Amino acid sequence: MFSLIKEARTRYLAAAGLLILGADQLTKFLVKSNMVVGQSVPEDSPVRLTYIQNTGSAFGLFANQTIILTIAAALGILVIGFFFFRGSGASTLFGLSLILQLSGAIGNIIDRVAYGYVIDFIDFRVWPIFNVADSSITIGFLLLAVVLILGKDKRERVEDVSLS
Repeated sequence: MFSLIKEARTRYLAAAGLLILGADQLTKFLVKSNMVVGQSVPEDSPVRLTYIQNTGSAFGLFANQTIILTIAAALGILVIGFFFFRGSGASTLFGLSLILQLSGAIGNIIDRVAYGYVIDFIDFRVWPIFNVADSSITIGFLLLAVVLILGKDKRERVEDVSLS
């Protein structure tokens, strides 16, 4: 019975990852097809779409390091994928955190391989410009941190009770 639940959970999480990947690629396609590099819409808004081609990593760090960043992303995808598909007893939140990171990493590596850069377009003007994949990775990482912190705290409480 547990294995059926685990398999269904894995399928649902994988489907969620595919939806995120699809949303990422669709939004990047729409930006690339309808805007020119450097264009912002609307121009004077505090939140806008601004099309940039990011050859670096998060926050534009390591610019023009496409090969190294692609290799690092591919290794990250393999590691996260391994933990996702091997995490049989892991919580749903742990699985969700991994699938968010995995789908975001795949979305950005598709860009790096196809174009040599990542398409970024969400612009809050007070933060570096980013995309759906970056959001997915960030949310997944934060969720993983919460799961690990709460999981550790829960284990410590169980140990404290059993020692009393």
